[in-house]
Amino acid sequence: MEILTEKPLCFEIEKGILNKHDRLDAHYLHPVYLELEEKLAKSPFELKTLADISESISCGSTPKDYDPFANKGVLFLKTVNVQDGWLDLKEKYYISEKCHSKRKISEVRKNDLLMTIIGANEEIVGRVALVRENIIANINQNIVRIRIKKTQVLPKYVEAFLSTKIGRNLILRISRTATRVNMNIKEVKAIRIPIPSKKIQEKIIQIMEGARAKRRQNLKEVARLKKEFDNFFLKELGLAYPEEKEENVFITKLDERLDPYYYHPRFIRIMNSLKAGKFELKKLKEIIEFSNEQIDPKREPNRVFKYIQIQNVDEENHKISSYTHVLGKEAPGRAKMLVREGDILLPVLGGSLKSVAIVSKEFDREVATNGFAVLRVKDENLRYFVFYYLTTKFAQLQIERNLTGAIMPSVSKSELRKILIPMPDLETQKRIAKKVQEVENKITKLLIEAEEVINIAKEKVEKIILGEDV
Repeated sequence: MEILTEKPLCFEIEKGILNKHDRLDAHYLHPVYLELEEKLAKSPFELKTLADISESISCGSTPKDYDPFANKGVLFLKTVNVQDGWLDLKEKYYISEKCHSKRKISEVRKNDLLMTIIGANEEIVGRVALVRENIIANINQNIVRIRIKKTQVLPKYVEAFLSTKIGRNLILRISRTATRVNMNIKEVKAIRIPIPSKKIQEKIIQIMEGARAKRRQNLKEVARLKKEFDNFFLKELGLAYPEEKEENVFITKLDERLDPYYYHPRFIRIMNSLKAGKFELKKLKEIIEFSNEQIDPKREPNRVFKYIQIQNVDEENHKISSYTHVLGKEAPGRAKMLVREGDILLPVLGGSLKSVAIVSKEFDREVATNGFAVLRVKDENLRYFVFYYLTTKFAQLQIERNLTGAIMPSVSKSELRKILIPMPDLETQKRIAKKVQEVENKITKLLIEAEEVINIAKEKVEKIILGEDV
């Protein structure tokens, strides 16, 4: 049973089935969902709605005076913070104590379940995470907070069930696609889940917690490998990151540009550190090719393209982690860039600059959004060196410095061509490229293993829920 991602949806529905449901849209009545409905009806466990087992279910809101740059106050959770089974607090946002006190209905406590209900795509919507720590927090309008009653239903069980393919499909079934994928709170409350005995709930929790512990262990090792390689990379180039400082007020002399942000001391410091390295600095355009190769998918109206958007790149691990199937005739206007195996995708939009990735064989001659600059590097050693360099602060801060625009800041491709990059000798390039590939292979193996252990656990849970392995 797979989560639905492909179009078109075309199938026959019996009239009797139509009479049983309030919604008549094709997505909601897809045979995959109807089959799931039948399977759950045959489950040996009683089905109850989320509303039945919850003390309260509510969504949050964003205050009118919300300051996205605030660095103190009460934690304000957004969709980016809610991942599959865990709360990610790398990016932190805050609202004032006063705003929080006015929003007690969406206050977050330990053992609350958080579900994303609005997002750019189906991967973002329907993620569920349990709040495992004592935190003081609130949520925005894209998240629903579910507070389970203190009865025989364990919050960890509900989270475990909703994270399986069965649970995900129950959630995605009620989603609607407009400008963004969304769900309404009334239908979230109506989601029905099987309630086994407390003993079986605890068994399911044990399965999922064990798998998640293994995933955390793998991700910790990934972080260690990254740090180790970063130190190696800097040592090879004779570079060091400057000390980070908090500076909101500074004095500068305006030169080529008139916006003060361009002259922020952190940009000056990173450029000085870069110039202090062992090797000559060159402009990016001097050592690689910026591809202008484009494609018009509408000329192949019936071909199904793999369409890569910025949100399809895992910005933490710099890999294309997903894509969208799109018919040529339905391709959006931004689907223009023809990509080839080995190309480097470099985002031009502010807020997404870390989403740098190399195109793998799977995406050779597919299409990407023009929100990427496509860099073509024929020499493999140089390719891996340039790729890693573009993920470092030395490149990232140069790009950030040249962002322009208020509503959607971006950097022009002409400015990207001017990025300064150290040009090491061939032997240094080879050492770095070899090390990049070794580390990338280890990280890929660890990430695949981490997801496999989670998927195996979810399959075990599904069999228990359906009465196939109690």
